Amino acid sequence: MFQTLRQVVPFDAAFMAGSDPETLLFTSAFADDVLEESRSLFLDSEFGAHPEVNRFVDLARARDPVASLDDATGGERAASSRWREIMGPLGMGDELRGALRVNGTTWGFLCLHRFGATGFSTSETAVLRKVAPHAGEVLRRVAVAVTDAPMGGAEAVILVADHVVLAVGGAVEEIEGDPLVAGGQLPLPLDSVVRRLEAIETGDAGLDTPPAAIRIVTRSGTLVTVHAARLHDASGSGPIVLTIAPAAPAERSSHLLAAYGLTTAQCRVAKLVLQGRQTGEIVVDLRISAHTVQDHLKVVFDKVGVRSRRELVSALMHSSQSKAVQ
Repeated sequence: MFQTLRQVVPFDAAFMAGSDPETLLFTSAFADDVLEESRSLFLDSEFGAHPEVNRFVDLARARDPVASLDDATGGERAASSRWREIMGPLGMGDELRGALRVNGTTWGFLCLHRFGATGFSTSETAVLRKVAPHAGEVLRRVAVAVTDAPMGGAEAVILVADHVVLAVGGAVEEIEGDPLVAGGQLPLPLDSVVRRLEAIETGDAGLDTPPAAIRIVTRSGTLVTVHAARLHDASGSGPIVLTIAPAAPAERSSHLLAAYGLTTAQCRVAKLVLQGRQTGEIVVDLRISAHTVQDHLKVVFDKVGVRSRRELVSALMHSSQSKAVQ
């Protein structure tokens, strides 16, 4: 992908990540070496307290999910702390960022960097705007290739302090990335969960900030959830514990509903059906007509490839493997 993209939008370094569509945290990542070496600084910028332009979570919610640094700062790059503290010292100039959305749902992020003074043009930004949904579609299809195979038969636990692994236990070998060992660095997806928790604890996260959690597809194809929580010791603030476990049925169904490209309204109806609610109850809960409920369900059935409520429940919560997502 990068080879082809570079031919129409020249760049010197790139970062690409998959994301959990609900929490918008990274689930996988690729970065060129020059960016990987400054990973901690970039994460500080992404999750830190100081306001910053074009944060990924903001692009995911923006009307236009693609923007350059030069556009966001009016050409005054030094107005961005990310440029002043990280990119400028590395000799970088403009950057072009995009949320990889499919039907309004974000499945990943992309960031292209250039060295020197030449910024990304309006036409180049337009190219990325066209490419972004196709890249998001690739990530969406990867994210839904899940099975119900057990994750090593056990949960996994990781203790973390100052973004360094203190101890590990359980089936951590199922998680993509470098081996998790005591004293080692956290893989970027797990580190993003930790940083989200820290932002919530310090009050730097907004009121509508999603929780410190992600869903990841493991090497064996199992969908697992990762949650972060702070342990409190005698000092009042101990290490962070990451718990990893196979996704519960509700978490799995929510993940797959997003993958099938349902609208927000369709997801609400489908989730209530999965809870066993009848049409009358859905009408009361959502304050919509019975006719609207049936219209939403018809679309849900078509997208999931089922013909009834029972088949919908089976496909999303009880089947051994999800159907191919079109």
